[in-house]
Amino acid sequence: HVPGSVPALLRVAGEKQVRFEVRQAAAIQIKNICRECWTPRQPYPYSLAALGNDGETAGESIETIPGTTQQSSQLPVLSDADKAEIKEHLIRALLEEPEKSVRDLFAECLHTMVVHEFPGNWPNLIPTLLNTIREGIAAMEQPQTQQVAGLKVHNSLLALRKVCKRYEYKSKDQRGPLNDIVTAAFPMLLPLGQQLTHQNSLEAAMMLKQIL
Repeated sequence: HVPGSVPALLRVAGEKQVRFEVRQAAAIQIKNICRECWTPRQPYPYSLAALGNDGETAGESIETIPGTTQQSSQLPVLSDADKAEIKEHLIRALLEEPEKSVRDLFAECLHTMVVHEFPGNWPNLIPTLLNTIREGIAAMEQPQTQQVAGLKVHNSLLALRKVCKRYEYKSKDQRGPLNDIVTAAFPMLLPLGQQLTHQNSLEAAMMLKQIL
C-alpha cells in the first residue's frame, strides 16, 4: 500500500455522502489491512510443500522454494505516521457512524489496534471515550441534540466494550489497564445505566446493552 492511502480510504469509509456500498467495501478493506499490516506477521518457517507425508519437514525450508521466500511473503507494515492518523480518524468515524454494519467494522478495526497499541501507544483513548460519554449524557437532555448525542454515547460505549474485551481472558496480574478503566468509567456508567432502565426506547436499550 502507498503511504497515506489507508487514512484516505478511512476518510472514504467515514464520509456519509459516499454510497453505502462503497463505504462498506472501504471499511472491510481497512479492517483487513489493520489485521494484516499493523505489525509484522510471524512467517511459518516451512511451507506445506516442504512437509513430508508424515508431517515431518522434508528438509526444504521455505527460503529454498522459488517465489516463496519469507521476505516476499511479508506484507508491508503500516508506517508510524499512517498508524497515528488512522487511530485519530477511526475514533472520530466510529463515534459518528449511524450504519450498524460499517460501525461494527470500525469497531473490529479498533479492537485490532487496541491489541497492539493500548495502553502504551494510545494513552488518550479512554479519556476521549469517557469525555464523549460525559458530554453526550448532558447533551441528551436537550431535545435538539438528543439524537446525535445518543448515537455518540452508544458508539463510545461500543468502543469501550471493545477495549475491555482485550483483557477478557487475561490473568489477574495482566488486567491492570482493565481495572483502571473500571475505576474511571463505573462511577459514570452506573447512574447512566439506572437512567436508561426507565426509558422505553430502542436507543436506550442499545446503550444499556453495551453497558451490561
